[in-house]
Formats: sequence, structure tokens, C-alpha cells
Amino acid sequence: MAAGLVAALPWITLLVSALILGVFSAPLLLVLVPVGLAGGFFAVRQRGLLRSQHAIVRLTTRDSELWAERADGCEYQATVAGNSRLTGPLVLLQISPYDTTVKSGFRPCTVVLLGGKDYFSNTRNQPFREFRVWLRLNHTASEAA
Repeated sequence: MAAGLVAALPWITLLVSALILGVFSAPLLLVLVPVGLAGGFFAVRQRGLLRSQHAIVRLTTRDSELWAERADGCEYQATVAGNSRLTGPLVLLQISPYDTTVKSGFRPCTVVLLGGKDYFSNTRNQPFREFRVWLRLNHTASEAA
């Protein structure tokens, strides 16, 4: 659930801003309240609860390749976009299919991984650390080539 709240943060910001500005200065901005609610709901559902059929439920590394598995069971080779962020306890990945010539309905998706030992983690510690190291070393090797 914590990963869903992280993913919904932009929508929550839109919702709160529209409410505050709409009530105190520009009532027309209240039109954005349902948009913020819907966006936040879908972000939590897909990235936090992993209930969407397009949600990525597993990331696997095989040698130097990254494989993503969706909730509907489809597995595909994936790449990590350059706008992804790696920090200590938080990893935000923009995952897209490796082969973009195939028209298979796979579109880029954001994956939120939270590490740590507490309740808010959505991964186990050791695999999370290993995956972060793999991401850093894999991108360093691909940039050097």
C-alpha cells in the first residue's frame, strides 16, 4: 500500500492544490478534484495493490537482461529508462519493452520498489539490495560501451 501512496503522490498534490485554490480563490479549479481522485485511485490500484492486469508483479534478472512479468502472466524482456531513480530505500523505475517493434500492447509502466525492514517495504531486503546493485552496474556497463 505504501508503494501505491508513493505512486499516487502527484495526484494527491493535484487534489490538495485544486481543493485549496478552488475553495479560496478560483472555484473553476474544483473541476480538477475528480481528476485527482481518479488518478490517485488508479495509481494505488495498479502500482500499490498490483490489481491491474497491466501491473508489473515481478522483475527478474537473467545474466545482463531484465525480464518483467505482468499480472496477466505475460513475461517480456524489458529495459529501464534513463529517467528512473535509484535512492537508498526507494527505487522508481520506468520499465518499457526491450523490443519496441512488436505491437503487443505492452506500454511503459512505472514500478515503485520500497526497501527496508519495516512495514512499508514491498520487497525483501537482500534481493532488493542485489537488484539495486545490478541496476547500477548494468547501466554503468551499457553507458561505457
